[in-house]
Formats: sequence, C-alpha cells, structure tokens
Amino acid sequence: METIHLLRRLIDNYQKRKQDLHILFINLEKAYDRVPREILWRVLEKNGVNAKQAGGQERSAMEIGELDLFEENFKELNKWEDVKSSRHCTLMVIRERHNGRLGTALKVLCDLIQDEPEPPKRKQYDLKIQLLEEIGWSHLAAYEKRWIHVRFPSSKFVF
Repeated sequence: METIHLLRRLIDNYQKRKQDLHILFINLEKAYDRVPREILWRVLEKNGVNAKQAGGQERSAMEIGELDLFEENFKELNKWEDVKSSRHCTLMVIRERHNGRLGTALKVLCDLIQDEPEPPKRKQYDLKIQLLEEIGWSHLAAYEKRWIHVRFPSSKFVF
C-alpha cells in the first residue's frame, strides 16, 4: 500500500510542475531471469530515455563486442562439453551474470556449492554474496557475510 501512495505523490508532483514522467514497472522475478538488459536499454534510448538519467549502466561497443565473443565461445564449448557440469559451472555463472540473468546465475552457483563433492571454496561464497547484493537482497548478503567466518576461519582453532 505504501508503494501506491508514493507513486501517487510522485505523479501528482510531476503533474503540478507540468513535466513529463516516465515510469517503468518491472517484475523483478522475471526481469532478472529473462530480460536481456542490453535490449531494454536500447529500446529505452530509442524512445528518448537517457540511460544515465534512468540510473542505468551504459556499455561501450567494446564491452558489447567482448560479450558477443564470449557468447560465441560459450556456444562452441556447449557443442563439445556439458556446460552444466561442475567443471564448467563457474563459467555458466559468469555467462548468466553478464546476460543480466542474476537469478539464474545465483541458482547455478548455489547448485554448484551444494552438489560439488569437494568442499566449496571461499571464492564461490564471495561470488554468491556479490550476486545477492546485485539482486538487492542485502539481508541475505549480510547473513552470508556473517557465516563466511565460520565456514572459512582465518586460523585453525586449538581445542
């Protein structure tokens, strides 16, 4: 209910000032798993919305080219190897993250941490914390940060 009230006030303020207001409603559950952000930003820019004003991150042509090359190589690897195996799981996480599918990246990483026969590495938990923060789940990121000291103590305890 509070969100509706805030939106109503925002709309009223812009109407009083006779300014244009552009509002974008995103279903975050679907957006993080299915919407290619690069396409979304291109469509918004085509319609006159400046990505910097909207709080977005613009990517240079070089970064886009590198992502395309990464995607080509990943597809080639997929022809020869099972990219969902634990051997290539980290690569899968990086791919999903670069494509803006943070929820999928997090799921793949959690499956890797849970299903891998050897103990998980600190690097995997650090990446999990980064993904949680990018998604906006700071409460879960804080929880994982508290547990990182238990999972990976800085020194061995003597009993």
